Amino acid sequence: MTASQRNILIVGASSSIGAAVIDRFLTAGDRVVATYNANRPEHTAPRLGWAQLDVTAGPARDALVNTVIAPLGKLDVVLLLSGLLPGKNLAAYDPALADRVLAVNFTGPALLLQQLLPHLGEGSNIVFMASVAGQRGSYDPFYAAAKGAVLPFVKSMARALGPQTRINAIAPALIADTAMYHDMAPETRANHQAQTPTGDFVRIGDLAAQIHAITQPHWRSLNGACIDLNGGSYLR
Repeated sequence: MTASQRNILIVGASSSIGAAVIDRFLTAGDRVVATYNANRPEHTAPRLGWAQLDVTAGPARDALVNTVIAPLGKLDVVLLLSGLLPGKNLAAYDPALADRVLAVNFTGPALLLQQLLPHLGEGSNIVFMASVAGQRGSYDPFYAAAKGAVLPFVKSMARALGPQTRINAIAPALIADTAMYHDMAPETRANHQAQTPTGDFVRIGDLAAQIHAITQPHWRSLNGACIDLNGGSYLR
């Protein structure tokens, strides 16, 4: 590893967002370990390694940390991007699905971070994927609750991990050209667009660029914060 090359862990990298984020860090010359749950992506590149991970399962988290991360040395960036949005209202949930949604979106990544703490390097960065749903609510209340839990967790950990490590969250609104976007009814997409002052959606490339940017030294004062990428559709 060169002096400028960083070790990057991207959890939940098998989506279109994950692919864009991977490319951002690879283009910068970093070394990336990316995780997937079920189907390994076909994306291959120098300095990119894939590892299977069900972030909700303790043994799977143990295996990732002990067999993949420990041999790397110190991690410079950890990106917790995993997400699960069933799009159901409260009446449609059963206990197993509720547990799964909470575990994928919050509890599993938080417990993985707990195990990664000894492997974080000096000046390291953590970015946790939140959502505008965690701030203003959602048709899917368990998804909104799980993403909402990310924000106080990030604030708490910012105090606990400094000055060695910074941790921040990004909370996007609807992201164009993702699976969620294409699965959504056209009238629902139009409603999201109409409620956004910019009249546009978040773009995958822009989100990837922002995630990469806040891990850079010129953002060293950003800690315990949430970056809102929603075009003004939700203003705190």
